[in-house]
Amino acid sequence: MIEKGWFCYGGDTTTRDICKLLPRPKVVNITVNADNTIATMYFNESIILDPEWNSTIFNVYITGPKSPYSMSWEVLDVDFHK
Repeated sequence: MIEKGWFCYGGDTTTRDICKLLPRPKVVNITVNADNTIATMYFNESIILDPEWNSTIFNVYITGPKSPYSMSWEVLDVDFHK
């Protein structure tokens, strides 16, 4: 059995598997609408939400010339992505 967050390959009855920790997804682009009310984040890979996912396990940190920023966020179409 391979633990979540790892990729393993090779190995057989006499040799061990080679396992590597999978990299975490990264944000590659963020766009903001004309009203500055919606920021859309694009990741370097598909993000798949599992049944245990909830908003408390996802952190967003924003820095810039007017820090600190205050924001709230939500995942759109959550049911579609589960």
